[in-house]
This record gives sequence, structure tokens and C-alpha cells, in this order.
Amino acid sequence: MDVFEIAFSGVMLPITVLTLLVLAYWLLVIFGIVGLELFDINFDVDYNADVGDASTGNTVGEATSLGVLKFFHVGEVPIMILVSIFAFSLWMVTYVATVTFSEKYSGPLAILWIGPSLLISLGLTKAFLWPTSRLLKSFDGSKDAEVDLIGRTCIVTSTDVTAEFGQAEVKIDGPSIIIDVRGAKGDVFVKGDFARVVSQSKGNQTYLIQPISAEESTS
Repeated sequence: MDVFEIAFSGVMLPITVLTLLVLAYWLLVIFGIVGLELFDINFDVDYNADVGDASTGNTVGEATSLGVLKFFHVGEVPIMILVSIFAFSLWMVTYVATVTFSEKYSGPLAILWIGPSLLISLGLTKAFLWPTSRLLKSFDGSKDAEVDLIGRTCIVTSTDVTAEFGQAEVKIDGPSIIIDVRGAKGDVFVKGDFARVVSQSKGNQTYLIQPISAEESTS
């Protein structure tokens, strides 16, 4: 069987669909159609909290869950980056298993390697995140928090900006940065428009912008 036949058959089919959905998401991000925060979940995780203490209401189960979240850097790395790494790892591992064991374990017996494939993929995800978690953390906009962006001029890079979605480029000392922006009701933005950052929303890394003229952008 060729790669496509294997990818869209048996136990590989749902994993291939998941991987294609992840790939489609990143293509939409690259072309500015959706923002990085579209599927982002705001995990407010206190890794320094005492666990397993009945007096504080924490349980052993909560401690275990907290340990799992910390192990995979949940709350530190954007959730879609974590999901993407896991999806591609699972696809590769399952593909190798399918090619290697297809003669011995085919049909319903192929389910036998799902468990090991999941465990290996989780291990690969952790192996990739461990040395790169600080770098990947910057993708969620945390890097922007280190720079005071209020009052700065930006250029809209998405097709438009609404109250729910938008991206813009801000030039700072060094490489420019892309931020997630929102527009007030009645303001109209299209790609290439100049705008000014007027405020930052609480709880996430999104910024409210207002339109300005090209002449104002140089002032």
C-alpha cells in the first residue's frame, strides 16, 4: 500500500483527519484568517499551590491532575501548539506501526497498537516541549506583555478587524511583532490600514485599536 492508502484506512483514518484539521488551522493562521487564540483555553494553573491538603480542599486527584498539566506545560505553552505536536507525533508513530506490523496485526487487531502509539506520542510531545517550552510560550503573546504597546502605531495584517478577531504588526526595537487586536463597534479596518493601540484587554493578550491616517502614523 502507498502512503495515501495507509493514511486513509483502518486506525490511521481518524488520526489523519485530526492531523489535517490541525494543518488547516495553521494555514488559516498563516494567511491571517483566524487568530492564534481561536481555540486557546485560558488555563489559570497555580503550580505552586499546596496539593493533597484536605484543609485547603485539595485532593490527591487534583494533585495528580496538576502534575500532568505541569508535565506537559499546559498553561505555559499555547494549547494548539501542544495539540499540534501531539497530533503529528501520533500520526508518525501510528504510520510506522501500521507499516511495521500490518502483516501480523491487521483489521480489528490493529487496535492493539493504539495504546502504545498514544504513550509514545505523549513521550515525543514532552521531549519536544521540554527544551523549547520557553520559546513556544512566546507564541501566545506573552512576549508582547514585556513591551509597552499602548499608544504605539500598528499595521493591520489580517483581512479585517472585528470585535472578535484581528491581527496587526507593531514595529519595535528589533524584529516587529504580531499581536491579536480588536476593533470598537463602528470602526472599519482592512489589511494595510494604520491604527493605534489604545488599550489591552484583561485576562488575555488582545489589544483594542483605533483607526488613524497614514499621515498620523509617521508622526
